[in-house]
Order: sequence, then C-alpha cells, then structure tokens
Amino acid sequence: MRSIADALQSIAVTLWVGGMWAVGFIVAPVLFSRLGNAALAGAIAGKLLTVMAYIGMACAAYLLVYRAARFGFTCLKQGFVWVAAAMLALVLAGEFGVHAFMESLAAQALPQNIRQAVTERIREYLANELPAAARRKRFRREDWQKRPAA
Repeated sequence: MRSIADALQSIAVTLWVGGMWAVGFIVAPVLFSRLGNAALAGAIAGKLLTVMAYIGMACAAYLLVYRAARFGFTCLKQGFVWVAAAMLALVLAGEFGVHAFMESLAAQALPQNIRQAVTERIREYLANELPAAARRKRFRREDWQKRPAA
C-alpha cells in the first residue's frame, strides 16, 4: 500500500507538469484568440504563468525534500532528482530573471497612464466586474484613455 507521501509525490508531479502544459498550450492560446487584445491577453497569461511558476517551486521543493528524506544521499544517484532540480532551476531563472527583465522592458515601453488603465481593466475583468458585453468587445487604447482614473 502506498503512503500519503508517495501519493503526494505523484500529485505534485502531475500538478506541476500538467499545469504548465495546460496554461502554456491551452489557456494562453485561447486567451489570445478570444480576447482580441494582445496586451490584455498577454497580461492575463503572464499572471497565470507566474502562478504556475510558484506552484512549480512549491512542487519541486516538496519533491526534492521527499526524495532526500526517503532515500538519503542515494537520491543524488537518481535521475528523477536531477530532472526536478533542473526544472526548478529553469523555473527560478524564468520567474526571477527573464520575467523580471520583461516587466522592466514593458514598464519602459508603455506610458504610465496606459499601464495603469490596462492593469485596472485586467483586475476588473478577472473580478468579473465588467458587463458581459464589455468583456466581449475589443478594447482599444482610446477606451483606456477615456476611462476616468479611480
């Protein structure tokens, strides 16, 4: 009979890898095709990828600690541990290296008022505060600039 820790290992691997595949190959393309606004879709996809990065970090931490506790130093001879460590390193580099660099480029590229308007629209959209008709329409830069600041 498998222990709870063994089951959690399987769940962690499934959640981590399955979540990355789902967000990267299903959710992000649907966002870009359905929203009609690349900036909004990119911002939402970026937030989802950030969430998946933190889930991946937590899953990797559990997997590495679990393997070390179960097998001791012999876990260093297992390919699973090295693959999980490499995936963790890539997630950390992506989230704290590449993602931070891309955010700094985006901050330089967009004027402050447009950036704030996009962020506000994303929050409203995710909170489902926009009416259904507004969620279906294509957002234009003029719409964001006409909206009064809160």
